[in-house]
Amino acid sequence: MLLKLADLLKISFRRSDIIARMGGDEFAVLAVEATGDGPQLLINRLRERIDDFNQAHREPYQPAVSIGMARHDGEDRVRLEDLLTQADAAMYEQKRGKRKMVLR
Repeated sequence: MLLKLADLLKISFRRSDIIARMGGDEFAVLAVEATGDGPQLLINRLRERIDDFNQAHREPYQPAVSIGMARHDGEDRVRLEDLLTQADAAMYEQKRGKRKMVLR
């Protein structure tokens, strides 16, 4: 499953983007020079590719993603660790929102 998810990430993002497996089933993407609506377009593309995969394959599992995003305008210096922390917090907020919707 992880290999298939990694392939979906590779075909969803640009060659200039950096994709890294952080551990377990967590990945991070550094979308270099993605400005304006660019990051959201990349996220939408990933979601579409995952939906397409799930419809085309009859696997005993269906990959799904929770995504957290952090932006940096390039004006001030920022540590990559701080951006990862922001994105991680946003991802867990999204996961909590999904759980609340299921419980309703």
